[in-house]
Amino acid sequence: MSKNIKHLVVDTTAFIKAASLQDIAENVYTVQEVIDEITNDRQRRKLVVLPYDLIVKDVFTENIKFVTEFSKKTGDYRSLSATDIKVMALTYQLEKEKVGTDHLKTEPTTQKVVKVTGLPNYNSNGNTTEDSEKINQETGEPSEKTDEETGEVNTVDKIVPQTDNNASNDDNGNDEEEMEAEEIAEQIKNMDIKEENVDEIIVKVTEEEEESESEENSDSDSDGGDWITPGNVAEKKKEIELGEFEVKPVEVACTTSDFAMQNVLKQIGLNVTSVDGRIIKHLRTFIFRCTTCFKTTSVMTKVFCPKCGHSTLKKVGVSIDDDGVQHIHINGRKPLTARGKKFSLPTPRGGQHFQYPILTEDQHIHKRFATKLARNKTNAMDPDYTAGFSPFAMRDVNSKSAVLGVRANKQDLKYWMKNCYKGKKK
Repeated sequence: MSKNIKHLVVDTTAFIKAASLQDIAENVYTVQEVIDEITNDRQRRKLVVLPYDLIVKDVFTENIKFVTEFSKKTGDYRSLSATDIKVMALTYQLEKEKVGTDHLKTEPTTQKVVKVTGLPNYNSNGNTTEDSEKINQETGEPSEKTDEETGEVNTVDKIVPQTDNNASNDDNGNDEEEMEAEEIAEQIKNMDIKEENVDEIIVKVTEEEEESESEENSDSDSDGGDWITPGNVAEKKKEIELGEFEVKPVEVACTTSDFAMQNVLKQIGLNVTSVDGRIIKHLRTFIFRCTTCFKTTSVMTKVFCPKCGHSTLKKVGVSIDDDGVQHIHINGRKPLTARGKKFSLPTPRGGQHFQYPILTEDQHIHKRFATKLARNKTNAMDPDYTAGFSPFAMRDVNSKSAVLGVRANKQDLKYWMKNCYKGKKK
């Protein structure tokens, strides 16, 4: 395969599958977080002896911010990790450097259908009156005039009774076929064929001709052009998938198998390729649909429904047809479950380490401030202060907040997934 991609940004999938990227791309890029995700020893050994040069680049903050805001608008932000956002930001950064940003989108666009009615000289079929007159002139059919011009429309003169002619033609055809069949039968009866003359009429086929015919039949049967064999199964799979992929030379592209990443990249206008180097063309979009009031919203950062206020938003797929009509795809095989929601609300308790469940969107969340002792521990100007990344740094494992797993300014939204009355293991 020729190298159709000049600059290719790869995700972890390409290294896990050990794809031959040197055959499809001239330059291969990635971020450091992708390499850190590879923990298998065998895959790490393959990463050391790559047959191509792997370029590790840093991503600018402005590009990360752009991709993050764009993914929130498309509804894929919750499905993306920090590494995924950096990979997409690197693709956007290379596209900006090598090609430019004139052809890229700043916001996702959706198609809409606008039906216009009541226009002059416009028919219900979508053609103007002038177009219909031209069509009638080309086909040789006389155009009907309105009552205002002629007073009446003479449709009776245009109707020709063809039923009798068609019936007579059918009868004549059947009579001719019957006559031919009778003549052939009479000729066969009049033929004098005796057993002695059979050899003269029927010629025997020689053995050489039989062998040649059998070879031709065997060759036609053994032709593997239309059969799927172990040798051509890979080619047949590619032929089946040609409706979703295309092969074309591109400047910058990204290789990933994550559907959320593919959707965001294609919405921006960037090129997305499969592992074998073919360009992906189709798009997928997701929105939230409330299972209580069936309200839909494209703001994927919401936790509660904007109409009824319940935390019953579910992620569903959305597609747009050729007419611009939006279709919601709901997985009927995945029923709604009440798992983890049978526990009652915990009794309100005071104290510093509270865990109040968030029940509404406008609920006030109390802030947690560090104590004086904690502020003294994090005095960075102290000469005896040890940084957090040092191997000699002290970790707080004995305090009550560490035992309860409480973090500053972090509230657990999915309170219903935990049993607050269950005793902790000691």
